[in-house]
Amino acid sequence: METATRNDGYERRSLKSGQKLDFISDDEIYLGSLKDRFQKNLQAIKLSKTIEQENRYATKQEQEILNKFSGWGGIPQAFDHQNKEWEKEFKELISTLDYAEYEKAKTSTLDAFYTPKIIIDTIYQGLNQLGFNNDDHTKEIFEPSAGIGSFLSYAKNYSDKYHFTCVELDTISANILKHLHPNQTIYNKAFQHHLFDKPYDAFIGNPPFGQKKILDLNDPTLNKTSVHNYFIGNAIKNLKEDGIAAFVVSSYFLDSKNSTIRNFIAEQATFLGA
Repeated sequence: METATRNDGYERRSLKSGQKLDFISDDEIYLGSLKDRFQKNLQAIKLSKTIEQENRYATKQEQEILNKFSGWGGIPQAFDHQNKEWEKEFKELISTLDYAEYEKAKTSTLDAFYTPKIIIDTIYQGLNQLGFNNDDHTKEIFEPSAGIGSFLSYAKNYSDKYHFTCVELDTISANILKHLHPNQTIYNKAFQHHLFDKPYDAFIGNPPFGQKKILDLNDPTLNKTSVHNYFIGNAIKNLKEDGIAAFVVSSYFLDSKNSTIRNFIAEQATFLGA
């Protein structure tokens, strides 16, 4: 087995068995009840670990299972060892995840939420209306908080000329993402740690919300801005001259009393609409 390590420490293996196919989805995922979501998440994690151990690509059928991973947002009960109604699930969880995976999953219950298809479609439709797909050139698209790649899975409905570079902090999600989209470029690290070597045609996604401040000593303008504002600001800095940043944002982004990021956008880019 051949291995190579990228400069961010994320090991990439030379996968030798199976077909190297990116997952394509046309349908909305039915999440079901919280316990249904839990079981689908656990099944996807176990399968992802098996594929990794067997050093192969996921089959189309396996990708269908992996794609049902919806994150832990809204399921804090599964991490509460005192919750009797979730005792069985808690035991399953700690027997499946290692300590680091468990701690990351637990902290994600507040901000790791599934992005509905209608939101993703709206982003792509907006790009199309802005003329993004008017030529036949391959578009380089960056997603800074990719999860398991829902934006990638629906992309083929709009163009087959997209190539994605994705960053995902959570190791479990990043591993599932690379099994779903082996032909794209995947990094398992924080967005602020990514070193850009080229500009992109577009940045898209549903960045995390919250008041957490991002520490980036290499960028005094964006250093210690909120996570949401940092993602948007850093995206704008790394767009091509005619590039587009299309993100899901909250109303607080435009209504916030702190105008720093809005002023930055006004100086660096043209606001196209909301």
